[in-house]
Amino acid sequence: MAAVYKSISKTSTPKAEAPSNGIKKNKQRVLILSSRGVTYRHRHLLNDIASMLPHSRKDAKFDSKTKLYELNELAELYNCNNVLFFEARKGKDLYVWLSKVPNGPTIKFHLQNLHTMEELHFTGNCLKGSRPVLSFDGAFDKQPHLRLIKELFLHTFGVPEGTRKSKPFIDHVMGFSFVDGKIWVRNYQINEVEAAAKEGEEEDEEFKSKSRSGKPDTDINLVEIGPRFVLTPIVIQEGSFGGPIIYENKEFVSPNQVRADLRRTKASRHNARAEKVVERRVKKGDLGLRTAGGQRPAKSELDTKMLVLGTLAVKAGWSTDMAFKMSKVNSLTELPNEILLDIYHQLDLDGVFNLCATHSTFHELFSKKKASILLPVLIREFSPFDELLQIYTASIEDLDCRSGLYAPRKVLFKRFIGDTGTVLAPRKPVVVGDAVNGFITLNKPGKPTIPHFQPLKTVVLTESDLKPLLGYCSLVLKWQARFPQMRWYHEPENCRHLREHEAERFRRAMYRWWLYGFYFHGEFPRPRVGLPEPGVDDVRLSQLRMYSTSELVELMDLVETMKDVVLHYLCPRLDPGQDEDEGCDSYLYDVVDRPGSLARGWRDQSRWGRIVKTYCKLGPKDLMHLFDNIYSYPRKRLITEAHCLQPNLTFDQESISVSIQCVLDERQWSSNMPTLPLDGLGGVLDWDDERDAERAKFGSDASPDGALPGGARMLRSWSHYSPRGDDGSHLDDILRQPWVEDFQLPLRCRDR
Repeated sequence: MAAVYKSISKTSTPKAEAPSNGIKKNKQRVLILSSRGVTYRHRHLLNDIASMLPHSRKDAKFDSKTKLYELNELAELYNCNNVLFFEARKGKDLYVWLSKVPNGPTIKFHLQNLHTMEELHFTGNCLKGSRPVLSFDGAFDKQPHLRLIKELFLHTFGVPEGTRKSKPFIDHVMGFSFVDGKIWVRNYQINEVEAAAKEGEEEDEEFKSKSRSGKPDTDINLVEIGPRFVLTPIVIQEGSFGGPIIYENKEFVSPNQVRADLRRTKASRHNARAEKVVERRVKKGDLGLRTAGGQRPAKSELDTKMLVLGTLAVKAGWSTDMAFKMSKVNSLTELPNEILLDIYHQLDLDGVFNLCATHSTFHELFSKKKASILLPVLIREFSPFDELLQIYTASIEDLDCRSGLYAPRKVLFKRFIGDTGTVLAPRKPVVVGDAVNGFITLNKPGKPTIPHFQPLKTVVLTESDLKPLLGYCSLVLKWQARFPQMRWYHEPENCRHLREHEAERFRRAMYRWWLYGFYFHGEFPRPRVGLPEPGVDDVRLSQLRMYSTSELVELMDLVETMKDVVLHYLCPRLDPGQDEDEGCDSYLYDVVDRPGSLARGWRDQSRWGRIVKTYCKLGPKDLMHLFDNIYSYPRKRLITEAHCLQPNLTFDQESISVSIQCVLDERQWSSNMPTLPLDGLGGVLDWDDERDAERAKFGSDASPDGALPGGARMLRSWSHYSPRGDDGSHLDDILRQPWVEDFQLPLRCRDR
């Protein structure tokens, strides 16, 4: 083989001279190791792969199966930038982790159908330490995840030229084929045999031309060496043995699941025979053929169980026949569907899904009556649910109003084709008090003073919309759970769970903040260039005029809490000097307390005020994403993520604070000033004193159609004042403030 290589190298053209600045070497080192529990076949396969890779470093077994991130430190210790880790489970299954250290990515494979060199007994052979030719199927260039897998295979199995322990020969080929969602790996020898001399004049012209040119006359074929195995991609992680999952193979079935299905299939035969035995015994007992058998006597109507069920039947409105049927029930699965639906309706959202997973009967009923079960629960648990539906069905068409007045949508839910539909929004009149002299007081919406030019837009929802609606509800539950922590940020000792009516206030304020941000903080064009002004025909103010003063104060409290989230959690991460020890963070100098901030409406354009008002444009989903990753993302990535979530982040600042204050100014709230929320009281929370009576006092001045109060005429505005946003990316250019002694700090900084 060495003679053939030399003869080829002599006839080939000489290599081009290396550039003066040097050739960039391909430095790749692979760390190969396994976990505890590998079998002898797994160990032999690891030895075969290690012998094929002269640039590898084989290490002892790795003890942990959960702390795989420690392999990064081990690879750094051995100066390796690739890791090939064999993880064995249950002594049967073998998983292969292929990672690029230290930044990733990481690919997890399931290895099966392995055959080592000793098992195959192939005739092929190659020089130990020689470099291979990597051959990839054309499918590796068609899909993004396969291109990434191909690149990692090149770094791992491609032996760099001139590496230590390698030979300057290429005499074998490693083939990677992608078939049926799996990667088939084979190893072949490049076999070169001299062609047999042909007799007499039977030489053809091609043979003569080859002999004249001086090229070696050889036949080249491939002989398999081994080992051979099949890899199934499972997941691809962004980092090295960690990070978010960027690809997941949905078609992969765990071998544990396959074995469980096989066992379940075999057990079904035994279960069928056992059930027949039980049925035979019951039948013999009913016929009186057994000594301890026979039919059970009918229960008396004076039985205690029957009397209790009769009492429940009177309260629940059941008939006597229904109560008699209930006496024969031995388990919940035997209950009628009407009773099971009542049980579902009494549970919360988590309880509904937990009950559905307990038995096939409940799961079957839930699958058939999904809308009938979920809608009453959602309406009760996420009230006011009609405002959440306005967010789900919102679109740019809602802002196309000729009169400058905002009109909500009419939402219908149809369970089947041909159904007339159930009206879910707007809300129906609700009872606000007990019956007095036979009359019931209803809370009816007021009559609009200016009719809309267009009727309410109607949106039809079906059962397919329940899944995305549940995603919205899940986000609401996350914010509802974290709101007390943020609301009592300055008084953590008073933090508690929200009461039921406080939770409803929070959800109502959050839905309205969410809807306003969807219309006027997102990618839609602004209705006006400038900020809102009192008395102007602005659709932003029209939407808020439909809320009472008490509800606007609750909305102000929620917006102020979100600004506190940005100020106390996001701003320290945006500060480029956060790691430096300073007397007091500079972003706290520009901030006032909660009542002062609510009164002035954040109209100031201080440095950190602009940043806070810019990031408050983000919606609940985007803000929750940054809040969850605030300590795992560096500063630059945090700013990049914010721009990805909101492409026009720095186009302007949030306008909901100014809009609320404009609507309150139209109602002359300075003369009837409601009490503004404090750090731990008011707004969404209860005052727990006589100030709670203000909610009823200022709770009935909402405009039914979004027009000005008292029939006043709208004004035209020509203002173009709209300050630009600030994402904090230019804070590096601002000189840091010098050290400040403690006695020079403001009083509020020392208190904190």
